[in-house]
Amino acid sequence: MDKLQELIEELNNLPTGYISEKTIKGKKYYYYQYNDKGKTVSKYVKKSELAELSTQISRRQEIEKEIRLIEQSGRNMKKPSLRSLNLTGDLMMGDTVAAHFEDGKATFIDEKKCPLLIKRTGNLYDFLASRAIDRDRVHSRLLKKFLNLGNAEDVTVALYSYGATITDNYWFKAKGSKLKYKDISFEYDFYSDLVLKGTVGYVPRSPKHSPQLTLTGSYEKCWKLVDGTWYLFKQGSEDEIFSELFSSKLAAALGVPSAVYEYDEGYIRTKNIADVYNIEPISSIAGEDDSFGNVFNAIIGISEDIAVQYLQLILFDFIVYNVDRHNENCALFRDKITGEIVSLAPNYDNNIALLAATQNLVFNARYDGIARYITRFLNESAVASNLISKVQFLPVSEAQLKEIFDSIPIKRDEQTIAKYVLSRYAYVMDLISSKRK
Repeated sequence: MDKLQELIEELNNLPTGYISEKTIKGKKYYYYQYNDKGKTVSKYVKKSELAELSTQISRRQEIEKEIRLIEQSGRNMKKPSLRSLNLTGDLMMGDTVAAHFEDGKATFIDEKKCPLLIKRTGNLYDFLASRAIDRDRVHSRLLKKFLNLGNAEDVTVALYSYGATITDNYWFKAKGSKLKYKDISFEYDFYSDLVLKGTVGYVPRSPKHSPQLTLTGSYEKCWKLVDGTWYLFKQGSEDEIFSELFSSKLAAALGVPSAVYEYDEGYIRTKNIADVYNIEPISSIAGEDDSFGNVFNAIIGISEDIAVQYLQLILFDFIVYNVDRHNENCALFRDKITGEIVSLAPNYDNNIALLAATQNLVFNARYDGIARYITRFLNESAVASNLISKVQFLPVSEAQLKEIFDSIPIKRDEQTIAKYVLSRYAYVMDLISSKRK
């Protein structure tokens, strides 16, 4: 946990107020005074309790001083300049110009380094809007209230963070600005509990630069620093959390690259998977159409190897009955310096799978709607049908599944889920085998 959160948690367990001293008939009496709902409350303090209470109040004062120092080290949020709002300036990759815009119109695009969406459409407005926090999230609206953003449109919200995110090194630099990437990158966050839990016990005195403004997705979530590393925390029902944890661990067992999810006091968390590479959603190259054929055709034009990785991903989705794979939770890794597309990003976002998707698990995979959808896709695409023979999964056993179940604190019907997963795994292996003949 980062230092600020540790201090806030300690602060919440310490008494507010102060100790006053009165002398009555030559004797000293001590009173603990504090504010309760606008009224001053005074309580007599026994001498035996005085030392401990004094220590606690002193410690609170020390913590408040430390928090003020941390606040001062965090950058204040600044209103976007008029040029920025007019979309006149440079779309940056780190400190390299990836594209230049005048009033939102592209006058220069470095196709090797600019975001894939910009390369495909030339539309800076849509690119920035796609990076803004989801306005439909309850805690998103709460955050905007505290940052005095009200009903600001998505592009404006994104520009309050210079269009920067935790998951890549793209940002917007207004014409005439002397800022460098280090000046706008994220070092602290003061609103993680606000956007994750709706907790408003602590808010900085002045609005601060925050990665939460460019954290997309419909679930309540936040970026939080844990021992100097950014982690994504997300809410969910027990079925959703179980599905995310189980799918992550099963993917590792099957040899499918995957984000590592952990259970943390009622939430799930995962380390930022884009700490080495930029991550860009498949929508950047395929648009909103998330049909297998459309996405596959967009990817095969880039790399056959990545197309095989995509086929592995959709077959894994079948195994865990993930019906929520769309073009915003499937992504590509790109080199942060050269812009080279490196690979498909690891599997992530499996919270709408297994029991979170349905309580009616169909054990005969041949009658499953997704199986038929995959078959139709392969029948329509000779290239995909040929490449699926290159997909590989490691073998998995009931014993391995038992280890996975034992490692998850949320318990579900292990026997039923194991039978379900193994039957779908067998179907996939038969499918791959048939294509190798």
